[in-house]
Amino acid sequence: MKRFLPAVLILLSLLVLTGCEDTSIADQLEKAREMSGWMVGLTLALSTLISEDLACVIGGILAGEGHTTYFIATMGCFLGIYIEDMLLYWAGRAGGMGLLRRAPLKWMISEKKVRKGEEMFEQHGAKLIFTSRFVPGSRLPLYVAAGILEYPAWKFALYMFIACGVWTPILVAFSMKVGEKLMGWLEIYEKYAWKGLIGGVIVVYLLVKLIEALWTYRGRRLLEAKFLRIREWEFWPKWVFYPPVLLRILFLAIRYRSLTVFTLASRGIKPYGGLAYASKHAVLNSFPKDHRIARFQLIWEGDVEERMAELGLFQRETGAEYPVVLKPDAGDRGKNVVVARSEAEAREQMTSYELPLVAQEYIEGVEFGLFYVRHPEWESGRIISITEKKLPYVIGDGKRTLARLIFDDPRSLRMAGFLMKKWEAKLDDVPEYGVRFMLGDLGTHSRGATFLDAYALKTPKLEATIDDISRQFEGGGFHFGRYDLRVPSAESLQAGKGIRVLELNGVSSESTHIYSPGRSIWLAYRELFKQWDLAFEIGDAIRERDGVEPPTFREVASFLWARRKQKWEEIRGAIGIDRHSRK
Repeated sequence: MKRFLPAVLILLSLLVLTGCEDTSIADQLEKAREMSGWMVGLTLALSTLISEDLACVIGGILAGEGHTTYFIATMGCFLGIYIEDMLLYWAGRAGGMGLLRRAPLKWMISEKKVRKGEEMFEQHGAKLIFTSRFVPGSRLPLYVAAGILEYPAWKFALYMFIACGVWTPILVAFSMKVGEKLMGWLEIYEKYAWKGLIGGVIVVYLLVKLIEALWTYRGRRLLEAKFLRIREWEFWPKWVFYPPVLLRILFLAIRYRSLTVFTLASRGIKPYGGLAYASKHAVLNSFPKDHRIARFQLIWEGDVEERMAELGLFQRETGAEYPVVLKPDAGDRGKNVVVARSEAEAREQMTSYELPLVAQEYIEGVEFGLFYVRHPEWESGRIISITEKKLPYVIGDGKRTLARLIFDDPRSLRMAGFLMKKWEAKLDDVPEYGVRFMLGDLGTHSRGATFLDAYALKTPKLEATIDDISRQFEGGGFHFGRYDLRVPSAESLQAGKGIRVLELNGVSSESTHIYSPGRSIWLAYRELFKQWDLAFEIGDAIRERDGVEPPTFREVASFLWARRKQKWEEIRGAIGIDRHSRK
C-alpha cells in the first residue's frame, strides 16, 4: 500500500481545496466547478512534488470529470514537473559529489556510477534526458547526476522542456479518457464516490506504470522476470511457501507433546540446535582441528581498523590471501555475505556491516549441499539429500552489454532484479567474445545459484566420510543438518576426497535439492514433511535416551527477541562464546 500513499495525499489536498463532503457525485462536481480551475492547476503543480505521474493521472481524471479543463490540468502538471526537475539539476550542481554521500541519494546512486556516466552524458545527453521521462525510477538520480557532472544547463533545460512537453500532454490525455470510463461506472455507486475516485486513480496509475515498463526492453524483461518468479514456486517468498510446512510442524508438536523437541536433534549446535541465528564460528569451532574444515576466524563488532587488523592477523597465520569470504556470524540465506577480493573491498564490508563477522578462506571448486541424519538407533549416519550448486554466469559475445546478456539468459533473467543491483557499475560493459563472466561466487539460491538434485552422486565412501566428520562434532552432538562444502570435482565428492566444509546448518536447514528447476511443489512438500518427521523423531529419541528436556518455547522466543534487538551479551551467553576470545 505504500506505493498508493502519494495518490491518497494528492487527492486529499484536492478535496480540501474543493470543499467536498460525503454527498453525491453530482453535488461534489458542482462544488468543484465553483472553485477556480487555476486553483486546481496550482494544486496539481504542487502535487508533482509528491509524484509526477500520479499528478498527471489525477489531473486527467479531474479534467474528464469537469473539475478543470484539459489545458489547465496539462499546464499545471507541466510547470510543476519542469520546475521540479530543474531544481533537481541545480541541487546536483550546487551539492556536487558530496550530495551522493547523504540520504536519500546515497541509497539510489553510487559515486562510482556517476563518474562512469560522465562520458555517456557527453555523447548521449539528449537521449538520456528525453528517455528518462519514459523509464520509471531513473529521473531523480539522472537529473541530480546531470547537475553534479555540470552538464550544460541550457542543454538540460531545452531537452527537459521538450521531454516534458511530449510526456505530460499524452499522460494527462490518456488518464482523462480512461478516467471518464471508470468514473462513469462509479456513478452507479453514489455513496462510495470518492473511494471510487481513489480506486480509479490507482487503476489508471497501474496502467501507466505497465505502459512505462513495456516501453523499453529492460522494462519488458524485468516485467517478464516478475511473472516468471510468481509462476515458479522456487522463487516464492517464505511467507507464501511455508504455511503447509508450519502446519505439519504443529501436527508433529502435538504428536510428540513438545513444540521444540526437534531442537535436540542437534543440541550441540547453539542455540537450540541451530533453529535460528546460530553462530557460524561457534558451529565450526565445535569440530577438532581438521583440514577438512575451511579455516575461519571470528571478527567482533567494533572499530574498523581493529577489525581489519584481526583480518590481517588471520591471513598471516593461515596464509589465506585474497579473495577471502566475509559473512555475518549469524547469517540469513546469504544476506550480507561478501567475497572480498582486495583490502579495499574487505574494508568496505567491515564499514557497512558493523555486527560480528566470520572471515573464511576462499575455497575454489564445485559447491554441494549434503543433508545428513543419524538416528540414535542407527549404526551410522545417512545422507538423505545431495544438491549441486551451479553458480550463475553469462558468456560474452563481444557485442551485447552485460545487462543485455543477463536479460537474454533464461536463468539469469529470473534473478535480474538482484543482478542489476549487484552489477550496476558494469551493466554497460561489453564482455569479450567467449569470456565467461561470473555473476555470483556463492552457492546461495537467493543470489542466483541454481540448485540441482545430485543424489545420484552418493556413494558408501562419501557417506562414511561425512559420518566420520559428523561424529567428531563436540559440545552435545550433531545428528541432523546440512553441510555446505566444496570439492575439486564431482568425482572427488564421490570418493570422499578433497572435501572442505564451509558451513554446517542445524535443525532449520533444508534439503535444498527440492529447489531443482521444474520440480513439483508437491514433491518438495513431501520431502520437507519427511525431513521434519525425522527431526522430531530423532529429537524425541535423544530426549528418551539421555533424559534431557527440550528448551521451552519462552526460552526460544526470548533468544529470538534478544537477537532482533541485538542484545549481544544475551546472545553470546546463549551461544556460549567469550567476547574476548579469538576462537
